[in-house]
Amino acid sequence: MVGYFAEWDIYGRNYTVADLPVDKLTTINYAFAKITDSGEVGIYDSWAAVEKPFGSDTWDTPLRGNFHQLQLLKAAHPNLEIMISIGGWTLSGKFSDVALTDASRAKFASSCVAFCKQYGFDGVDLDWEYPVSGGLSSNSYRPEDKHNYTLLVEEIRRQFNTADALDGKHRLISIAAPAGYDKIVNLEPAALAKSLDFMNLMTYDYHGSWENTTNHQAALYGNPSDPSSQGAKYTIAATVDAYLAAGVAPEKMVLGGPIYGRSGRGVGPANDGLFQAASGAGAGTWETGSVDYADLLNKVKTQPSVYQLHWDAAAGVPYVYAPTVDGGWFSTFENTQSLNLKIDYLMSKGLGGIMFWEASGDVRDANSADSLIGTAAKRLI
Repeated sequence: MVGYFAEWDIYGRNYTVADLPVDKLTTINYAFAKITDSGEVGIYDSWAAVEKPFGSDTWDTPLRGNFHQLQLLKAAHPNLEIMISIGGWTLSGKFSDVALTDASRAKFASSCVAFCKQYGFDGVDLDWEYPVSGGLSSNSYRPEDKHNYTLLVEEIRRQFNTADALDGKHRLISIAAPAGYDKIVNLEPAALAKSLDFMNLMTYDYHGSWENTTNHQAALYGNPSDPSSQGAKYTIAATVDAYLAAGVAPEKMVLGGPIYGRSGRGVGPANDGLFQAASGAGAGTWETGSVDYADLLNKVKTQPSVYQLHWDAAAGVPYVYAPTVDGGWFSTFENTQSLNLKIDYLMSKGLGGIMFWEASGDVRDANSADSLIGTAAKRLI
């Protein structure tokens, strides 16, 4: 049970470390640390990470911010794994450079050890989006990224093993692994898995508001009516099959679940908005095109005649269509029904668990029957 906590949650979302449902999680990934110009792990938002006072913090508390709150959480829940996630969509630009040579890999790995020791993290989660191609155009890319990623993870494992031998700990390494077949080909999955404790499959964002046709962002299976060129290739089942075929042991795979939907506007009423043309990103919770699960669930519950809930039995996921909003508003959705199907699936495949991006989008009461994290925890913990 892995849950990402986003560094920026403490601002507009007013979601803090204290709000995390730690009794429902085995692992917290703090997103994100950056890679510095010198090729080492570094803090991205210093105020959020180590400066902002919470609770009993005062001006002379040596370490404040989210990191101190995570340390307190760890002290209260010693079995909880707290990892630092490095990179993400916006901070992956220097991965290719740090993975390039023996020296750059050793330097980066050494900084991973030092960062974990300094701030009390139990390991690192590498979120390289993406090796070889596919991320921001400003990122560094090289064909050699495919093999260099494996070498980078091996070097981190080597240095973690050395540190572990000295203090008796086991420092964890995971990666946020891509879901698209076009990105999986730029990895060496089986070789990577040998050095990893687990890999978090980003089995969401298969489709979204960057496209001009509505579709599911996290379908379990393909729908024969899907008009997209990827079709059934952009599904969770296809992703898992690809990693299995590449030689990754099922127990190393943690299935990703989205606590948000992707929305579109200007969507016509045919097929209740599914697989229809969209004129752009729809209204969202914090940004256009993205709507928090809790927000969307509230709309469906309080305005069911406006925000109409539909179910795609072939794909195994729900979606929402609001014909009178935004010229026709459509959103993909993850709810407890689709989540339970995914848990059935991961258990049938012997996968290692489930990961959620990200915790603040869930309903605030994790004991509620509507909580995605709570629903998964009931079955997996």
